[in-house]
Amino acid sequence: MRGSILTTLLESFSGTAQASADLLVAFLSAGHGASYGKLQRAMGLLADARDRARFEAMRRQRYYEYLARLKRDGLIRETGGGRKRMLALTRKGKEKLNILHKEQKDALPPRHYEKIANERVVIVTFDIPESEKRKRNWLRRALRELGLRMIHKSVWMGSIKLPARFVTDLNNLRITDYVEVFEVSKTGTLRHVV
Repeated sequence: MRGSILTTLLESFSGTAQASADLLVAFLSAGHGASYGKLQRAMGLLADARDRARFEAMRRQRYYEYLARLKRDGLIRETGGGRKRMLALTRKGKEKLNILHKEQKDALPPRHYEKIANERVVIVTFDIPESEKRKRNWLRRALRELGLRMIHKSVWMGSIKLPARFVTDLNNLRITDYVEVFEVSKTGTLRHVV
């Protein structure tokens, strides 16, 4: 009697309560005389399909909400009608896009660099003007990430080798004129590095 319909139905209800509609669909797709495992797989496939459909519906809903917000903010407008309906940027949308492009261009580089230990002590000093405050704060966080310790707000020290990418980023940010890097050798001499 284990392979019978009644046994399969009773086994499916023994572990957890299932929605009767799901059970019916799973039972019909698994076929007459299906084992408990086959019925559970069919139920799992149904649940996965329902989750995917819900996720897709949520994504579609978010997309339409975002479009509505862009229209409400006056950044896009609809042109045409019916099947020829299209979306276009407004003047305000073009201005916003230009601002976003400028912000991306002015974005600071990531401040995570490979830490390379060094026997020599490196001293980094800087005097970055207030007008470049973002870059100064970026430099402090980058130096902290590299493992240097702060002696003074603008004087940092540590036994590391500065990565080439860090020096390149200083050049790209155009702050090398404000930054001095020294290396102290074992003999106690101070050597200008960057």
